[in-house]
Amino acid sequence: MADRRVVAELDCSQLHDALPGFAPAGNGLLRNSSSTQLHDLQFWEKTINLKIREREIVSVGRDPASNNLIIDNPYVSRNHFQIYSVIYDEDTQYGYGELPMVYVQDCQSLEGTFVNERRIGSKAQGHTPGYLLNHGDKIEIRPYWKFHVNLWNMPVTRRAWPKIQINETHIFRDRYIIFDRRLGNGSVGTVHLALKVRSNRQVACKIHDLDKLRSLKGQQQTVRRVNDESDILAKLHHPNILRFEYAYRSRHTLYTFIELATGGDLFSTVLFHEDSFPATLAQLIVYQIVRAIRHLHRQNLTHRDLKPENIFFADGPSGQGRVIMGDLGFATGTD
Repeated sequence: MADRRVVAELDCSQLHDALPGFAPAGNGLLRNSSSTQLHDLQFWEKTINLKIREREIVSVGRDPASNNLIIDNPYVSRNHFQIYSVIYDEDTQYGYGELPMVYVQDCQSLEGTFVNERRIGSKAQGHTPGYLLNHGDKIEIRPYWKFHVNLWNMPVTRRAWPKIQINETHIFRDRYIIFDRRLGNGSVGTVHLALKVRSNRQVACKIHDLDKLRSLKGQQQTVRRVNDESDILAKLHHPNILRFEYAYRSRHTLYTFIELATGGDLFSTVLFHEDSFPATLAQLIVYQIVRAIRHLHRQNLTHRDLKPENIFFADGPSGQGRVIMGDLGFATGTD
C-alpha cells in the first residue's frame, strides 16, 4: 500500500460545535485504524488530512466497521459517501488524457452529499453515479462537515474557445453547460466535462471542429464517421450501450452530449484488481458485452472497434456495476 501514489487529498473539518436549531456536532472526526478507540476522546479531531491513493476506495460515514473516516453523528449516515479514483494508464506522467479521475459517490445517505453547494446524491434520489471532482471542490455533509479537495497534479488550464463555438454554446446553455475540463483528446475532436442543467447531472461532451476536419486532406470520411456516430447513438436505447443525451450540429461544429461513464474502462478496471481479477466478475462483464452486441446486431449494426478501451463502467472502480459499450464511430450497417 505504501508504494501506491497519492492522487488527491481531503482537508476534512468540523466547523462548529453547535448551530441554532440543530443538534450538537459531536466529538469530531476519527481516522479509522487498528488502534482506534471510539470512546477515547483523545483520538477525535476537528480537522484531518486524508490521503486518497490509487486503487483505493476511501469511505466516510458513521459506521466504524466499514469506513475510513468516522463521524459519530445522526446527521451522518452509516455509509455516507466514498471517494475513488480511476487510472487509465498505469505508467502515467499525468499528461492530458492520463490524469487520474477522482470521484465522490453518495451512498444513498439520508441527508445527502453536496459538492459546491449542489446535492449530488441522497437516499431520496436513489442510486447515483460518481461525481467527477476538480481541484478546489468542496464536499459537504450538512450542517457541520466540509471536505476540501486537493488535486495538485491537475493543470490549471483555460480552453481558448473559438468565437464561433462561444456563440454556438450559448444556444443550448440553458440545457447544457460545457466546462474547460478536458476528459479526452483524440485526433478528430476533444471530450469535455459538461453539466445537464435541469438534473444537475454531469455528462460528457464530444466536440468536433467540422471546419478543421474539412480543411484537412482526406478527412471527408472522418466527417461522415463522426456524424454517423451521433446519429447511431441517438437511435440506440439499451442499458449496456452508451446513453445519448443531446446533439447540436452547426455548419462549423458538432456537439454530442453522452453519458459520463464514472467507473473507467475495462483496462482501468483490470488495473484496479491487479493480479486477482475474479472469474465471476469476468463472466458478468462478458455477459453484458454480449447483450450490447446482440442489440446492435438486431439493429443491423456492427461495432467494428471493440476493445478494452471502448468498454466502460457506469460506476467504479471495481467493475461490478453496469457495463457500457461506447465509441461507435466505426459502426456500420449489416444490410
